[in-house]
Amino acid sequence: IPGGPESLVIDQDQQKAYTNLWKGVTVAIDFKNQRLESWSNGCFSSHGLALDDKRGFLFVGCSEGRIVVLDTKHNGKVLGSLETGTLGIDVIGYNAQLSHVYLAAGQSAKLSIVEISDKDVPELLGVMDAAKSSHCVTGDNADGIWVCDPDRGRILYFKDDF
Repeated sequence: IPGGPESLVIDQDQQKAYTNLWKGVTVAIDFKNQRLESWSNGCFSSHGLALDDKRGFLFVGCSEGRIVVLDTKHNGKVLGSLETGTLGIDVIGYNAQLSHVYLAAGQSAKLSIVEISDKDVPELLGVMDAAKSSHCVTGDNADGIWVCDPDRGRILYFKDDF
């Protein structure tokens, strides 16, 4: 696939998969109807994806320090975006219970926590020091945030107190 793919999430209920192309495009793959749709995501450099399948929100992490919320139920319409001020976002994580998106930014050595309201508006809750070259993050069901630190061969743990 020229220009990608970058990241992958599956929506089993809708029988769709989502992936990014590197330059501002998210692709929706409809298994049931065997169709592809291309959606503009507003990123200069599209990287991580996370999905809230219940609300129909697809979160795109932009390397340049932005998160974009796309509407999976309405052809990828951009619902909102937020500049985090951190560079190097790659793999992103999501805690559906808290509606928090986690963005590890290796270039800035920061972890951003963003809340997504029911009105799909992203709000920056906090930014913490992480590790240089942190490029992956995930959340757990106990409000823990796990960030990779490949340069030192370790996993960093943060508590989501927001």
